[in-house]
Amino acid sequence: IGDHAENIAELAQNSINNDVTFSDHARNELNDMYNKVLSTYTYALESMRTSDVDLACKVIKMEEQVDIMEKSCRINHMRRLNNNMCSIDNGIIYLEVIANLERVSDHAVNIAQQVIAQSVNEK
Repeated sequence: IGDHAENIAELAQNSINNDVTFSDHARNELNDMYNKVLSTYTYALESMRTSDVDLACKVIKMEEQVDIMEKSCRINHMRRLNNNMCSIDNGIIYLEVIANLERVSDHAVNIAQQVIAQSVNEK
């Protein structure tokens, strides 16, 4: 997860250094996806701390929503690109950020799955 956070930080710094800006719509998509991933990861850690299987199951469902968000972001990005609403350079950064966010949510699922597996093994 730290590697993905570092990747996102580097992409943000690259955006600042190269004066890359996103449309309001793209920025809102990134914020929405970030918030969903943050919640997913927070719940995964809480499920691990408390051995809460129900919360772990919620993490898995939330990650499915993140996958849907990622696909939607990619489709919306292609529309913006086709309509000349963003540049290729902006698009590369945008796609890299959403890919890294999605991978963080995948790792949250790995944590949740271990909580569930541990619960099953204890029975």
